[in-house]
Amino acid sequence: MSALVHVESVRLAEAIRQTCTGLKENVVIEGTLTWHLQGPNIFRELADNDYFDVEVYGIDIEEEEAHQSALDRWWKLRLEWAKGQDPLGGRFTPADAIDICYPAPGAESVCTTNAKNFINTAIQTWEIPRVHVTILRRAATGPMEVIYERSYFQ
Repeated sequence: MSALVHVESVRLAEAIRQTCTGLKENVVIEGTLTWHLQGPNIFRELADNDYFDVEVYGIDIEEEEAHQSALDRWWKLRLEWAKGQDPLGGRFTPADAIDICYPAPGAESVCTTNAKNFINTAIQTWEIPRVHVTILRRAATGPMEVIYERSYFQ
């Protein structure tokens, strides 16, 4: 079912985001940045609406761990739904949807690469005065740790 409503839900989210940025509201934009032009398109939208301070946060995860997490989330909530403990159940994420995020075994995800590239757009255009990118990853001991951080200030 989610595949059937994905395009519609994305269009609704984009329309809401565009309305909010057009009104120059403070916004949190959530997404995977799987598509290489999504970051530049969002940057353009923010620059065109005179945003001056943008924070980008990314969560980096190894491909195997992403597959395992997706499977665990789906089964855990599905089992809770079967017991009447969760009204919706789990959301299935196909393996292909994860695989497209990793261009080669052991490589950085395209999502992380695209998040890092957001700041390059700022440097090249000078259109948003303050951009800060932080990429985090879960440490072997459990807590999140910063693995990449870069700022651009005019």
